[in-house]
Amino acid sequence: MSLPKLATGVTYNIDSTISVYASLGYSWKKSDTTSAPYDDLAGDKLNIAIGYKHSL
Repeated sequence: MSLPKLATGVTYNIDSTISVYASLGYSWKKSDTTSAPYDDLAGDKLNIAIGYKHSL
């Protein structure tokens, strides 16, 4: 079974060589595998990224 992940992001081009970006992601893991129901999920990781890009 693949565990769920969700991510989204946005990039804003200031001009043809400069841009800024932001990204946000979240993932889950199994919370309890010793008793039923065996597919309960709990939040696991939150990823946040922001940045600046400059092209030559």
